[in-house]
Amino acid sequence: MNATPALGATESAALPSGWRWAQLGELGTYINGRAFKPDDWGTSGLPIIRIQNLNTPDAPSDRYEGLVDDGHLIADGDLLISWSASLDAYIWDGGPAALNQHIFKVVVNEDLVTRDYLFYAVKHAMTGIRKRVHGATMQHVTKPEFVATRIPLPPLPDQQRIAAALREQLDAAARMRAAATRATSALSALHESRLRDILSSVADRAYPRVILGSVIKARNDIIHPRDNPSGHGVFVGLEHIESGTGRRVGSEEIDQATLTGRKARFHPGDIVYGYLRPYLNKVWLADFEGLCSVDQYVYVVDQEQADAGYVAGFMRSSLFLSQAPVASGHGQLPRIRLDEIARVELALPPLPEQRRIAAVLREQLDSTTHLRAAVEGQAAEIGRLTAALFRSAFLEGSS
Repeated sequence: MNATPALGATESAALPSGWRWAQLGELGTYINGRAFKPDDWGTSGLPIIRIQNLNTPDAPSDRYEGLVDDGHLIADGDLLISWSASLDAYIWDGGPAALNQHIFKVVVNEDLVTRDYLFYAVKHAMTGIRKRVHGATMQHVTKPEFVATRIPLPPLPDQQRIAAALREQLDAAARMRAAATRATSALSALHESRLRDILSSVADRAYPRVILGSVIKARNDIIHPRDNPSGHGVFVGLEHIESGTGRRVGSEEIDQATLTGRKARFHPGDIVYGYLRPYLNKVWLADFEGLCSVDQYVYVVDQEQADAGYVAGFMRSSLFLSQAPVASGHGQLPRIRLDEIARVELALPPLPEQRRIAAVLREQLDSTTHLRAAVEGQAAEIGRLTAALFRSAFLEGSS
């Protein structure tokens, strides 16, 4: 059995007898989608398929009322390739539609290649193609670059065998990945349920009720580029806080002298609250000094009255969101204002009881985090398995 190179390998690699290198351009015709302007849209007619509709073939809201050239019509089973943003290949399964720009419809040269082999080959070749992307706002490859990409091309029977084996193995990997995703969602729901139950039991007891504004105060410590700050700092933005748990999952080292926008400073023990899309519950209890975005509020906790862990746990719970009005103006993301947060009521047990509750919340979060790490490890293994399946399929050769 002769070994064949993975897609993207150099042409100096040996190919089995009957195999050859082929440019994508000779294996099909790549028809660009057209740009549909809003004036063309209506309430009936064909749905307009954009890049964001490719993974989820639910019909989008925009529809085209007029006539569409045959080249821009797609049907179930068509091979589509996005050459901007997502850079991937898709088998369409969403019914008749009109193809928008930044997507190729592939008319496959069936005398040379099967649709499924070309689909998998392009998906694997995208690893190399992504290294040649252009554009500051939307990454893309040019059509000449794309069609000049070379892939190993076996005889048609080998193409069918490789595609069938990949389909079976990748389907199994997809089922495992879906199971891992369901497990992660179940763990998140379990954590939220436990948090709600613990804090609901506190709220039901005869503890004094106070407004949040009496135990936390906004820290107004803003670093502005015009103040010529210097030195290095650690930035923790919304993207670094895990939704629902308040667990920090990342950070970024920054040079304060190069700041282009304002940043808020936080200190150990401060509550860093993401007020944009508050239903994501991105509430972090800081354990070091650093900087965050101005899309986050920083709160100092009155330690003589309240435990920061207890208050942070409350602020990421559904009990908090049920009281805090979420505003959503035209063109704005949902948000909560400072004064609205300050008016939310919470039950305030004695400090020793608050600390005990905070310890219970930390313990159950640690337990959930441990289980999630195990599931995420499985998901990572599945991702590596998927990559290995592609490698083995195209290194396998023909017998």
